[in-house]
Amino acid sequence: MIATMEKALVDFMYFHPAKSGFFRDLPEIEISEDFNMHRARKFICRIKSKRRRAMVNRLFEDFLSNIQKKG
Repeated sequence: MIATMEKALVDFMYFHPAKSGFFRDLPEIEISEDFNMHRARKFICRIKSKRRRAMVNRLFEDFLSNIQKKG
């Protein structure tokens, strides 16, 4: 199975603090019009660790604000 766009982005942000450094920076990406912000936020809400959920939420909000600045 292939993850949805929303799940893939949230997963990337979830693994952001990994020591390997593989998840530090997103390459330049395009967000399609059918990207569902609500669905992405639902995935974030399912993260059990409050600390990790807060970190992913912050990264997601930063990501959104950067997208809006570019658009």
